[in-house]
Amino acid sequence: MSQPIAIQIGAQQTYLVLGAEMRVLSNSERTEGQFSLVEMIIHPGGDSGLHVQHRADQSMYLVEGELEVTIADRIFTITKDETSQFHRGVPQRVRNTSQEPARSIVLTTPGGFEHFIARVGIPIVAGIVGRTTQPSENQLDNLHSLAEEYWIEIISPPEFPSNRISQPFWNNQTRKR
Repeated sequence: MSQPIAIQIGAQQTYLVLGAEMRVLSNSERTEGQFSLVEMIIHPGGDSGLHVQHRADQSMYLVEGELEVTIADRIFTITKDETSQFHRGVPQRVRNTSQEPARSIVLTTPGGFEHFIARVGIPIVAGIVGRTTQPSENQLDNLHSLAEEYWIEIISPPEFPSNRISQPFWNNQTRKR
């Protein structure tokens, strides 16, 4: 059995993924593959797209804000201090249809989701965050390819209606955070 460790949270990398800032709080290497823990700040317009995690289960605790959640054929809203459970093999989607950012903590079991985040995401350096734009066909193809490597099936890509495109998604322009 491994020894208990203390993790210096501030030293973790943050990535921009599908309109969300994702900061890896604990990775699968530190937990012997048992889980990954990620803080997500989902900006207005952020959308995971409808997808299926074939390898992992996720639990999401909403710290602040509100999110529209799809699990299978159910669509509902969660608000501060509520939790959603996403089981492997079941279609899921999370999106922020509000005008305010939503902050959540996501536990993924088994660990490894942080590797997908690092590959598909754009590192946020010194508070510089990209502006939201509709992803190009090339960017969506890249997302699909990487998702398949991590046992994630994309059923429908993220939707970014023109009136919701106002926050970080892809690194085409930059702004100070």
